[in-house]
Parts: sequence; structure tokens; C-alpha cells
Amino acid sequence: MTEQEKKDALLKLGKEISDKIAALTGKKEPTQEGVIQADAIGKDEFEKMKTDFLDVIERKIPTQKKMVFGGKKELKENEERIPFGKYLLMVKSHHPIISDMYMKTVMSEGDAAQGGYLVPTEYSGEILGELNDEATIVPKCTQLTQSAPTKNIPKWLNDLTIYWVSEAAVKTPSKPTLTRIQSVLKKMCAIVTATDEELQDEISSEGLPNSLERLTGENMALEIERIVLVGDTNLGDAFSGIYASVTGGNSINQLGANFQYQDIQNVWNNASVLEKYRRNPEWYMNRTGLGLIMALVDGNNRPLVNVVNAFDQKDPHRATVVIFGDKVNLSSQIPNTLGTGSACTTIIYGDYRYVIIGKKKGYEELMVDVNNQGIISSSTSVSENLWQQNETGFRFDLRRGVVVGIVKAYSVLKNMK
Repeated sequence: MTEQEKKDALLKLGKEISDKIAALTGKKEPTQEGVIQADAIGKDEFEKMKTDFLDVIERKIPTQKKMVFGGKKELKENEERIPFGKYLLMVKSHHPIISDMYMKTVMSEGDAAQGGYLVPTEYSGEILGELNDEATIVPKCTQLTQSAPTKNIPKWLNDLTIYWVSEAAVKTPSKPTLTRIQSVLKKMCAIVTATDEELQDEISSEGLPNSLERLTGENMALEIERIVLVGDTNLGDAFSGIYASVTGGNSINQLGANFQYQDIQNVWNNASVLEKYRRNPEWYMNRTGLGLIMALVDGNNRPLVNVVNAFDQKDPHRATVVIFGDKVNLSSQIPNTLGTGSACTTIIYGDYRYVIIGKKKGYEELMVDVNNQGIISSSTSVSENLWQQNETGFRFDLRRGVVVGIVKAYSVLKNMK
């Protein structure tokens, strides 16, 4: 029996006593003065006993505070914030509140049986937002909630034609055509194990479960950013991102053996990118690419590209790098192993709302399964026995789809070195 259940039982007993007192002392039939006076004295004694009894209950079992899972809002006096680390431990111990609030899943569409708890929205926001300072691309993309694992999205293929005609002349019909793109959901996951001693002991200032939350968020956010920018299904990735999707005039090769001013000008002023796709353009590159741009100088060692350090409007204490008036985002997920021949990198320019990130309706958030009785094995052997080794395994699952909706909204420089 939990502390709350004990308290409820005692309060129920107190109410029963109170009701009995009311029944005994509420009789009006006796008329003898002594009997009435005795009843009054007894009523006062019973009331005092009841008050003392309830006071003892409140002192011994303080009122349980309402649990608030995650979030940033200011708490009321009767509320307690539960950090994600404590939430994981509550799931591990099968806390009754968790069991009542979040249903255990036993099946998922298209896959074998999968166990897990849906993480509350507040936690998922904290996890995926942990690295917003570095993995910045997710909030720039368009979020799509879909009811099925595959969502067909209509897209214009061929434009219509406008004709000038003479009076009473035959009009030529225009036939714009549509095609479709597909947002297909796939799952990324992480399995992490910890010994019971690690979970019980404060091995870090924030505790292991909270460190686990931060680490999971960092890596999942970075993986989504990598896929959006440079994912390539030909190289084994789940989805192809911008770099692998652009073709034709939107894909620009470096002009010569070495990077030059004309290369970045060709990316920024690419005629293949329509003006309507230039409403909120930004750059994405890594430190190597930015270094090549900053190293461009004229004959008098003056920089050819004016890289301006403008102050961020949302955070005036933080500078934003700007090239040709557009913000530069630095991403560690753009490698220096792209292109042909020797190692190369890339720079990407465009409006990233034309990248669609799909989410499964009803399962938009992160899922976590906590287990201390299973095994982790390969196809040939058992590598870890959680029960035997006094370990707890945390499995995080997130279903997402990534599709570049309008490839022509981006200009990409390839073979940059």
C-alpha cells in the first residue's frame, strides 16, 4: 500500500467516525435536562477527538504534491516537478501513477511486437531540444503529422501556359500536371544499459538518468540534422537529404582546383533557385567551409567576402555570422569526405521549410522502454544478461520521416576544397 493509499484509508476512517458522532449526538428526542447536557458534553469530546485524530494524520502523512512531468512553468505550492531521470526510475519501478497515465504498447504497425512507454510531450521537447544551439535545423523544417506510415503529398510537376489570343480565336488548353512525393516513417533507436549501482549513486552532478536524457537528445537531434543535410540512401542512410537530392543547375561544382570567390557567388546567385524560394534563405556549412570562405583575399590581403558578425535579435549577447546578408549555420554533421577525388566538403543555401519531417499521429513523441530482466544479444550469442548482471536497459525509439519536398529550393556547392 502506497503512502497516499494509507492516507486515504485513514481519512475514510476519520469520516466514518465523524458520521457516527453526528448520528449519535444529533438525536433530539430526550427531554430530560441531564440527558441533553450529557449528550452535549459527549459531542464536544467526540469533536475534539476527531480534530486531534485528523491533525495526527496530517502530521504523519503530509499531503502528496501533484506531480508535474517536465516543462518550465512556475510550480504551485502543491506541485512537484519530476525530472526526466526520476521519470525513468518511476517507469523502472512500475510506479502506479506511470502505469495509470501511460499505456504499455504491445504492437506497432508494420513491425514485430514492441514494448514501450510514450514519453510525455514536455520531456520529448526537452530531449530533442537539448542541442538546439548546435543541431539547429529541425525547427526550420516543416513538421508533418501523418496517420499512416506512408503519406503521399501532391506536388506540381509541369506548369501551365498562358496564351494571348485574338477575338473569337480558338483557345489552346493548358494542362498543368501533378506528381507526388512520399513521406515514409522509419524508426531510429538507442539502447543504453546501466548497473543498478550507477542508477542509485550520484556519479555525476546531475545524476546518471538526467545525463542519459541529455546524451540521447544530443545524438538524436544531430542525427536528424545529418540526414536532412547530407543523408544518402545510396550510402545506407534511411533517407536522402538536400546534398544527395539536388540535381541539374541546383548542383554546382567548384570551378577550379581551389575554392574561389566565384564559387560562393554562383551558389548565392544561382538562377535555378526561383525568387519565391528565397524568402528566408540561410547557409549551412562546417568550419572547414567557413574557413575557406574567410581565407579569400584580394591582392592587398583584404577579404573578398564580408563575413559580418551581427548580433542575434533574440540573444543580443550572441553574434551571428552573416554572408551576403544571410545567416550562416555551422553544422558538425557536414563531413569533409564528400565529393569525388580528394576529400571535399559542401555549402548548402536555401529555405529549409521545404524539407518535410514526418511524425506518426498519436506517437509523435519519443518512446522509451525500461527493462531489467531481458537480454541483449546478437544473432549468435548473448552479450548482456540484464537480470544476471544487475543492469537496467533503456531503449529509446523515435519514428520520423525526412523528405526534401522541393529540391529546386536549394543551391549546393559540391567538391569544395
